[in-house]
Amino acid sequence: MRKLKNTTLAAALLLAAATTVLAITYGQPDGNRHPNVGALVGTFNGQTYPYCSGTLISPTVFLTAAHCNIGTSTVYVTFDTKFTSRSKLYTGTFYSDPAYNWSQNDPHDIAVVVFDKPIRGITPAQLPTLGQFDSLSVNQQFTVVGYGGQEPVNQPGGPVIGYLDTRATAIRAARTSSAPARPRPTSSPGRPSPATPCANPPTSSTASTPSRRATS
Repeated sequence: MRKLKNTTLAAALLLAAATTVLAITYGQPDGNRHPNVGALVGTFNGQTYPYCSGTLISPTVFLTAAHCNIGTSTVYVTFDTKFTSRSKLYTGTFYSDPAYNWSQNDPHDIAVVVFDKPIRGITPAQLPTLGQFDSLSVNQQFTVVGYGGQEPVNQPGGPVIGYLDTRATAIRAARTSSAPARPRPTSSPGRPSPATPCANPPTSSTASTPSRRATS
C-alpha cells in the first residue's frame, strides 16, 4: 500500500468492506480543512439534522453509503462546517448499489447522490486507485471526517449520543472485523443512541423535506 497514512471519508467508505472504523466520536471540529465532506440532511419527527456523511467526488456526484437510504429518491446535502437552520442545501437524487444486503461488512454499501446542478466553489476529493487498500495493514492510521456524535448523555430511558451537527475529524486505525447483519429500520429514528446505531437509517414514513433548500 506504500505508506498511505491519511485518507478522507471517501477512501474510508471504500475501505469499509474489509475493515470496521469507529464512528466520529470525540473528534475535533474540522473547520474548513475538508470542505468537500458534506452531510445528508433530513427532517424526522419535526427535527431537521444531518443523518449521514459523504464526500464530493465530482461537481455533480456525492459519494456516501447505501445504508443512508431513507426511502426517498430526492435528498438534500449540506457542505457547511456546522449545520444550522440557515445552512444551504443542495438537491440531488440518491442511487444505491442494488446488491447491498444490509450487512455491516457488505462491500456493496455504496451509494451516490447526483446533484441537480453542479456544485461550485468546492474542489472534489480524489478517489483512491483500484486495489489501493488491498495490502492495508491492521492498525493503519487514516483521517476520518464526517458529522458524528460525542459522548453519551444520560437521559430518561437511557443514554443518548450528543450530536453537534458539526463536521469533525479524527485519526482512526483500521481493524479487521466480522460484522453482524445490519438490521432494517422498523420505527421512527429520532437521534441514534448506542442501542440504535447510526447505521440504521430513518424510515421513509417519518422523513420529510427539510425546511430550507438551496438556491442556485
